[in-house]
Amino acid sequence: MSQSAAPEMPRPEAGPKSSAGDHLRQLSPLLVWAVVFADNGTSVYYVPGILYEQVGEFAPLFVILGLFGFFLLAHKYVEICWRKPDGGGVVSMASQAFSPRVGLVGGLLISVSYFLTSAISTVSGVRYLGSLTNIPLFGYFNEHVVGAAVVLLVLLAIINVVGIRESATLSLLIALCALGVNLIVAVVTLWRAEPAQWESMRDHVSLIGNLDAGTFFVGFAGAWLAFSGLESISQLSPAMRLPILGTAKRGMWYVVGTIVITSPILTLLSISLLSPEVKGDHLSSDRFISELALLSGGWPLQIAVVATGASLLLFASNTAIIGAYHVFLALVEQGYMPAQIAARNRRFHTPTWRCWWPRCCRSW
Repeated sequence: MSQSAAPEMPRPEAGPKSSAGDHLRQLSPLLVWAVVFADNGTSVYYVPGILYEQVGEFAPLFVILGLFGFFLLAHKYVEICWRKPDGGGVVSMASQAFSPRVGLVGGLLISVSYFLTSAISTVSGVRYLGSLTNIPLFGYFNEHVVGAAVVLLVLLAIINVVGIRESATLSLLIALCALGVNLIVAVVTLWRAEPAQWESMRDHVSLIGNLDAGTFFVGFAGAWLAFSGLESISQLSPAMRLPILGTAKRGMWYVVGTIVITSPILTLLSISLLSPEVKGDHLSSDRFISELALLSGGWPLQIAVVATGASLLLFASNTAIIGAYHVFLALVEQGYMPAQIAARNRRFHTPTWRCWWPRCCRSW
């Protein structure tokens, strides 16, 4: 009796071919970095305060420890971009590894995450602007948080109708400004640090010998907030320049490099140098970097941090919008959502609302 041969997996010598048109592949490695950093880089503005509330002075240590897992995860997402050049991320990979239904569940869960990211980032950005209470104009944002957040989300939707490249270019400008300001804060703070402050930073790093099991698990879980957002790169693969592997790898290297030189250092500086009164103030828990800038560079540097931080938080919302749309495309391809969702604008080749009314209603 003959035995049936097991099906062979395709060999990936040249990598998977994309079905997307080359005219849609406009994101260079630098633009890929900008979009991902706009999501991943925002964590430095609120993670130090959240970690401090959970584990106290151990916060910088856990951000440093989280770098090891961050490196491994970054490598894996580059591979996902190469294996799934048409996007979909968790939907495509879970469907291939398990079944389409598992991919559907993954898509639903990541969509909820994107919706929350979009809403929370926009609201946080508005509140960050409202933290400049010494400037009367910014007091408006404290009084109209929801209204301002809705207007900003509508503007982001319009930008993405014009084109993903245009929104990525804006992300690049904001990301470069935010990165530059964060580096200035770190350099100025280190330059002006006194011997007692250097000793405090050294003591915080050496706290590893005092960790217990409960603190370790709580702190390590909380530290992942500092590196969240990497999954957004897997949703950008349909718009990456060819070859996808090279673009994704270079873009991810840029992300890893910028996170390594900002997040651990700024967390260590803010936890080590800010006074217990500032760190214990609940209203200041999500703006430690702003308080650090005020301490080291005065109000001009604080204004720069608030302006770039709020803008970057806004574009984290933009990254979530881009990611959610490509998850929808993956679900449409598998037949779980109506085909009208995948319709594109005739001029910009981007998501369009024209097909939604009334044809989309009839499709249901």
